[in-house]
Amino acid sequence: MAVSKKVASDAKVSEPVQRDEPKFRKDQILASKKYKNWRDLLSAVLEDGQLYTMSEVNTLMEKYMKGTVK
Repeated sequence: MAVSKKVASDAKVSEPVQRDEPKFRKDQILASKKYKNWRDLLSAVLEDGQLYTMSEVNTLMEKYMKGTVK
């Protein structure tokens, strides 16, 4: 005979923990393999002394690439 198990109806579903993305300096990003083909663009777009997440770098690249030509 099968035994039924009770499941607590008020059990809380744990939400994923939001971690901060790691931030990198300009020189670290320029040295990375991921952005090897974009070093010239990134050296012009990124500022020295600033810290950037990978998503910020990608956003800056997209914004620059979609810019209008004067």
